[in-house]
Amino acid sequence: MSNFRRKVERSLMRKAVKVDIPGTFITRENVYTCQKCGGLTVTVDIDEGVTPFMIGCRASGNETDCNGDAYSAFYPKGPRPPHIPKPSWEWYKPSDKEVNSFPESWRDHYRKGGLHLRKISLESSQVA
Repeated sequence: MSNFRRKVERSLMRKAVKVDIPGTFITRENVYTCQKCGGLTVTVDIDEGVTPFMIGCRASGNETDCNGDAYSAFYPKGPRPPHIPKPSWEWYKPSDKEVNSFPESWRDHYRKGGLHLRKISLESSQVA
């Protein structure tokens, strides 16, 4: 990673923006708080796009452990506080092939720039 990109990332403090460098996107983090268990689901956007205000709780690392609704903190500015864990879920732009495999009711959302949520794996991880 270039020194220039590091400086840009630090100055933008995880705010998602498109910079005037072709193909450059600065990731941003968000925290969703479950209204049922109080757990935190921490996400990172690895692509530009739209994310929902509310998701199903994934604080335990699984989608089915808690059936509560988790609400967005709307991308807090500044560095991540020490009590907030690193992101374990990532929002990404699904491929056309993936979009076609989703239920019809979701496809329009993705075609209009909606991002899809997945657990961060060692292969896909872009979180420092």
